[in-house]
Amino acid sequence: MKLILIGGLLVPLLISCNQQHHDYTTRTVSPVPAPTTIEAREAEQSATPGGAKQAAVFVPEEAPASTPELVAQGKVIYQSNCISCHNKNPSENGSIGPAQAGTPWEVVKVKVVTGRYPEALPPGYTPARKTKAMRAFPKLEKDLPAIFAYLQSFK
Repeated sequence: MKLILIGGLLVPLLISCNQQHHDYTTRTVSPVPAPTTIEAREAEQSATPGGAKQAAVFVPEEAPASTPELVAQGKVIYQSNCISCHNKNPSENGSIGPAQAGTPWEVVKVKVVTGRYPEALPPGYTPARKTKAMRAFPKLEKDLPAIFAYLQSFK
């Protein structure tokens, strides 16, 4: 008797749940992401009068200082965003992406945000792969010091 009563109550509930339709097409998402500081700088440089593009020159930048807190934060960010392509251990090649341990600061800050290598690479640095499979992660721009600190901890 109890089973019939419970079943009798569940059927109308399930029917009413199936009749509710949600329209998710009204979400507004900007089709064009906001430019990152790197993209804004590139746009500014390309808008120079004369339109002639100058050859890229490597300008070394001081890498951010590493702290144990930054390394720990970088580990969380790396493991939640990067290991789908790169290895959990940044010293080893991943399924798609190469090893990242020891990657120079100038490369990390451009490659993560834009998905491309910088126009001018640091002296002595050669990209591990020529593919352009990496997608851009502009949302991680503020986390670059932590990611870099984590990658450098494997040197």
